[in-house]
Amino acid sequence: ERQRTTAQLAGLTDIVLRGMVLFPDSSELHTSAFHTLVLLARPLGGKEGMLFHRTMVNSSGILNMGSGNATNGTAVMMDSMRRFSSNEVLQAMSCWSMVNIALVPSQKAMLVKL
Repeated sequence: ERQRTTAQLAGLTDIVLRGMVLFPDSSELHTSAFHTLVLLARPLGGKEGMLFHRTMVNSSGILNMGSGNATNGTAVMMDSMRRFSSNEVLQAMSCWSMVNIALVPSQKAMLVKL
């Protein structure tokens, strides 16, 4: 938990999403990025699969991309999922990251609106 807190406070989520934007054709990078998001998106504390009423350390949510607009990070993720639709491992990691993001009701509502 301490390492994830440090990573979140350091803005690792933004860095990972920016890497996906800077290297749009690297399926290996995108798969690894989604795996990182799986770990970062899981809310701190509690047990696996629990619903949380607060988000991560960064109260604006996992997908803010520095702008405060969660849609930007989600758009990066959805674009990657579309472009690499035949990559089963990437699809599994991306779906898993979305599940973890949806553990926070406010973030789930944002995902459902898409």
